[in-house]
Order: sequence, then structure tokens, then C-alpha cells
Amino acid sequence: MSINILYVNREQAQHVASVIADLNNRGVESFEITVKAESDWQDRMAEKSVYNEEATRACTPGLSRTGSVGGSHHTEG
Repeated sequence: MSINILYVNREQAQHVASVIADLNNRGVESFEITVKAESDWQDRMAEKSVYNEEATRACTPGLSRTGSVGGSHHTEG
């Protein structure tokens, strides 16, 4: 999961829309993803994934405890 899931979701949606538009422009009416292609894509995304503990610590904790390292959630004041 990303620090900013809404941003990631928007980027992914734009990517999917771009792929669909490209396929449509090429006259492709249907396609099927192979198991290998899906596995290769997952591997590629995992290789590029970065966990940034400093950014996580600086993030304001939310109701799901995102932004609180170690799952502890407290408020000051």
C-alpha cells in the first residue's frame, strides 16, 4: 500500500484507460492476460516497490493507523 492510495489509484486508472484506448485504436475487440504475463507484472511492481519509513513516520495517522509505525496510535495534547 502507498502512503497516498488515492494518488496511486488515479495513476493506475489512467494507465488502464490508456491501455484500453490504445487497444481500441488498434481495433482490438478482446484480449486475455496470460498467467505468466500477470506474474511477470507482479514481479516487476514488487521490484520497484519502495517502503519509506521516514515518510511513514511523518504521515498524519489515520483511522486505520496508517502513518503510525508499529501500529501504535496516539494524539498529543
